[in-house]
Amino acid sequence: MKTKKYQVLFFLLAMASLIVIPYGCKKKNDAQESTPAKKKYAWVVGVPDSTSYGMILFSPDGGDTWLRQGDGSSALQGISLFDVWAVDTNIVWAVGSNSSIIKTNDGGKTWVRITSPQIPPATDFQSISMVGHNDIWISGENGTVIHSRDAGNTWTIFDTAFFHNGMMQGIHAISSQTAYVVGGFPVSNGVRGFIARTENGGQTWDSIIPGNNYNRNEWIGVKAADMNHIVVYGEQSHYTFSNDAGATWENDSVPNTGGGGTGGADINCLAMLDAQT
Repeated sequence: MKTKKYQVLFFLLAMASLIVIPYGCKKKNDAQESTPAKKKYAWVVGVPDSTSYGMILFSPDGGDTWLRQGDGSSALQGISLFDVWAVDTNIVWAVGSNSSIIKTNDGGKTWVRITSPQIPPATDFQSISMVGHNDIWISGENGTVIHSRDAGNTWTIFDTAFFHNGMMQGIHAISSQTAYVVGGFPVSNGVRGFIARTENGGQTWDSIIPGNNYNRNEWIGVKAADMNHIVVYGEQSHYTFSNDAGATWENDSVPNTGGGGTGGADINCLAMLDAQT
């Protein structure tokens, strides 16, 4: 099972699905036109330190230097943060303990708490995924999966029983209609993995059962490069992937890798730059 103390999200300024933010110009020579000098931004979130404020660190240079954000902000007092999502260099969201949802509109200079839906206040939100500026998906413990289409002003709460009231550790939205949720729930001999997908914005959900009893592994996260290429990953180096929009799934693992005792280490986080990388 994931013990998620720090979650980092990088913005590599390149084409495709990553964000392009020119920052000044760099001359090549008189015969060549100027090209944008590009920067790399990153946010990291984690548990409170001795100050009792949830940890947010920001890097303007791809991790060479880090600056503390939100220290002393009432929005961060007494909460742990488990996941972060940057829409652009100004708008960043994070989720964490006690149903906390926080947001900045100014690149982290100020942080505010967003009112969460009516769920048990002690619920920990584990993961956040967004499509554009307004479409937000959040998952967490006790089978919690919620969705907002209006930047958090109103929320839809999905049936926790469908998610077995389990720990839904990972969520990833490919579009406003298609989202994957993964996690696990207790069974008599441990924790069983669970994968679900909606293709109509949450109106209905389908559970996914990979072959060879692969849901015997607890799942920790899910990512997608596009509509077709999805990877679900979890405990003891196990993962399952689809190259055809979830129509079929292939199972794999790299046993006994990364330490972690018998079976190998858990895969706690994954970033997909494209279908191959």
